[in-house]
Parts: sequence; structure tokens; C-alpha cells
Amino acid sequence: MKKILGLIPLLGLLLVLTCAPASALSDGEYEYTLQNNEVRLDKYIGSGGDVTIPTTIRGIPVTVIGDRCFAYTDDVTSIYVPGTVREIGVQAFAQTDQAPTLKKVVIAEGVSKIKDMAFIHATGLTDVQLPSSLASSLSQAKVVFSGCTSLPHITLPYGMTAITYHMFEGCDNLRSVSLPATIQTIGEYAFYECDLRSVEIPRDTQFIDEFAFSRNMNLQKLTFAGNKLTEIEDGAFKTTDLQGVLLLPTSLKTLGTHVFTESDGLTGAALPYGFTKIAGTAPFYQCGNLQWVTVPSTVNNILGSSGDIIKECPNAIVYCPAGSFAEKMCQKKGNSYLTDPSADTTIPVLYNGQRISFGSYGQNPTIINSRTMVPLRSIFEAMGADVSWDNDTRTARGERNGTTVSIAIGSNVLYVNGRAVGLDSPACIINNRTMVPVRAIAEAFQATVDWDNPSRTVIITE
Repeated sequence: MKKILGLIPLLGLLLVLTCAPASALSDGEYEYTLQNNEVRLDKYIGSGGDVTIPTTIRGIPVTVIGDRCFAYTDDVTSIYVPGTVREIGVQAFAQTDQAPTLKKVVIAEGVSKIKDMAFIHATGLTDVQLPSSLASSLSQAKVVFSGCTSLPHITLPYGMTAITYHMFEGCDNLRSVSLPATIQTIGEYAFYECDLRSVEIPRDTQFIDEFAFSRNMNLQKLTFAGNKLTEIEDGAFKTTDLQGVLLLPTSLKTLGTHVFTESDGLTGAALPYGFTKIAGTAPFYQCGNLQWVTVPSTVNNILGSSGDIIKECPNAIVYCPAGSFAEKMCQKKGNSYLTDPSADTTIPVLYNGQRISFGSYGQNPTIINSRTMVPLRSIFEAMGADVSWDNDTRTARGERNGTTVSIAIGSNVLYVNGRAVGLDSPACIINNRTMVPVRAIAEAFQATVDWDNPSRTVIITE
């Protein structure tokens, strides 16, 4: 397993071997070097406490915090970096377990460059504030916060396009992170062994690398803010506590090996129509409570025709269209499956966490006038209503728990216990099936209806 923790034992050696250049000057607080009419701070030698880095020394601008400048300091509790500083060096604020006094670092707007491992193993750090001027550099710097074991939250600046590999690995008290919408890639092991409770994948994210969020044991909620994500690599969410139904964006095309392994709280997952490739074996592996996975006919590659969709998920069923590649792979690998044409729906509908199958109703949901239309019997029966049909008036009626809902074909009015409710889209006939607006019907029975746009899923709960 690729882990950066092997670098940490080297940190102490680097700190011991590091000393100021022979030509360094001193002003009592810093050893520094003059170059090109600018000051580079080489080593902090002050008395500690709350430190504000000066903008000038001897009237000459301070522009660089040198490599390991504040590393292995015993008494510094906070550092303020003014915007006149241009660059923060390698391991500039690195610490060790023996010197965890640094609690807070504020970097002002204007600082534009930060190098690798700037905060590595700063075990006492609880607050770090980053300016938008650092966004581009933070998108390239490696292992910046790895081992910051006391950091509970961080807000990353808008404009960042990447979370680089191992950036927060081992931050085992990091419970939340605010990721800017501009993040396009999340690197390998980026949040490995943190303590995140929920994650929203940003709007612009296209790629999540291997083990990016693995071993976040308390991670229960995963949502997607956008619809650009195309690939999730091996083990990205392995050994988490993800709960309920996994709603994946319609842009997703590829899953790697064991992506959601040991996510025992998952109960269902819908691979979106247009998804094409399981690039590794069993993205759902040892998910003890998984009940179902839908796999559309667009899937045409599962680990070179030798892999699984699910493995060691004792109660899981794969739903897939008859004759699909997924059906053939389930037969080959011995996975439990049922053929269902509604695995190809572009608009899944969930009722209390269970998928509604439209296979027996002969028509998948569709959108008319910005309203999701479903076969009438599918929603009435899913919600436990008794259904009747008056052929003379072409009116359908559903009764449940003292509530009667009726709707006539072509009418813009729904009646709930005789009370008229206006509709944006009237009931209609498609492929000889009566189609009704799902939100209006569900809400008439006092259910709550939500729409998850990235996955185009209707969520009905009571």
C-alpha cells in the first residue's frame, strides 16, 4: 500500500541536519539571508509565543519563509504570515510529537507559493487559515498537512483545482473539510485515515484517485454537488460507514476495484444509465447490509470480462436488463441477479430507501414540463394504496389510510379527498400506460419528495 507515513521518520533527521547557511545574518528573532535585495528567513530563533512575521528587516522586504524555518520550535503557539511574503518553503511549519505547541497559522492574502510538506506532522495544529492567493500552489504541493493529528476542520480556498496525493493522510481528528467547487481531481490517499463524517464531492470534480477517502471509519454520508465525475479509482471509499442508498452522478463511467469495500451501512446503489466499465473486481465487496445494485445495459466491460460486480455481500441482488453484459457476468460469477428493464431508467425513484421497479409496468419514468411522470400503478402500489379505474370517466383512484386521491387522464387537476390540487403536467398515456406526476401523488399521501439532481433520482420518504 502506498503510504507517505514512511517519510515521517526521516523528518527528525532532516530537522537535525538542517542549519542556517554559513552566510546567514541574525536580528535576534531570525537567522536570515539577503538575496536580490530581499530577505529569506532561514530559522526562527525567537522566544516563541504568538509570532507575527515581519514585513521587513533593516528596511528590506521579507519575501520568503525558508525550508524548515519554524520546524522543531518548542514554544511558538501561533504564526501570522503577512501578504508581503511570496513563498513558504518545504516543511516550513513541520513539527514533531515532542514539539506540538504550534496551534494556529494564519496566512494572509497575497502569499502565492507553498512547497511540499509545509505542515507535515504539525501534531498540535488546530486552526489554519489559507488565502485564495495560494489556490494554484496548493493544487500542486504534496503531503502538505499529512500527520496533523489535532486539526478538526479546514476550509480550502476557492480556485484550487486539485487535492494532491497524501495531502491530509493521517489527520485522524479531521472531521470536516470545506472543498471548493473548483476542485477537479482528488489524489490518492488524500484523506486516508481521517475522521470525516460527511463528504460532498465538489461541482467540478472529474476524478477521485485510489484510497482517497479510505479508512474514514465514521464517514456516513457521501453526496455529489455536480455532474462531471467520470471515474472513481480502487478503494476510494474502502472501510467507511456509508449509510443507505448510494446515489451516483449520471456522469460516472468507471469504478475501480473494491471502491466501496466494507461499507456495511450501504443498502443499495444505482449505477447510472451511461455507466460503462467496472475496471476492477467487485466495487461492492463485503458490504454486509447491501440489498441491491442496479446495473444498466450500457455496461460493457467488467475487468476484462473476468470480474465481479458484488462479492461476499450475502443479501445483495443485482438488477440488470435481460441479455445485458451484466447478466452474463452474474451468470459467470455466480452472483444473485434478477432481470429488470427498469435498471435502464434514467430517473430512478426511491420509496423509503427501496427502489421502485418499473419493469412490470411497461414504462420507465419520463420528464414532461419539468415534472417527473411515472406509471400510475407503480406509485400507488409502492405506497400501499388500493387502486381502482373508472373506464367511463378515465379516472384513476387510489385509497390509503383514509386518503383518496383521484386523477383523470388529460386533467390539470388532482383531487385529494375531494379537494382540487392544480397540476403543471396532467395525467397522460404513454405506450398505453397511464402516467402521473410522482411528486403530486406522493405529496397527496403526505409523503416528502426530494430531487437529487446529479443522479436524477426522485426520493420519497415517509
